[in-house]
Amino acid sequence: MSEVITAPVAAFVGFLAQMVDGTVGMGFGAFSASLLIAAGLYPATASAMIHVAKVFSGAFSGVAHLRLGNVRRRWLWPLAVPGMLGGATGAYLLASVIPGRAVRPYVA
Repeated sequence: MSEVITAPVAAFVGFLAQMVDGTVGMGFGAFSASLLIAAGLYPATASAMIHVAKVFSGAFSGVAHLRLGNVRRRWLWPLAVPGMLGGATGAYLLASVIPGRAVRPYVA
């Protein structure tokens, strides 16, 4: 398997995955992971690419919703702080505490 993928292929996969996600409201990660792995990327590399893309698309989406007035500002920090703490705790547990063999069937 090759770790090399061209930018146009990655952009096309992202476009297709975003079209699916925009249409049905979910599936960006699963759809794009399947296509990237089929294109020859290792699963870990595909996952990293997807998570980086989701960070930027989520940030732009959040800013757009904030500017359009679709955010209840008084709920922002009470929801954001526990969400960030939960995400960081989960990442730490998966990376450092829980053995890889135990989570492999669920992550795959």
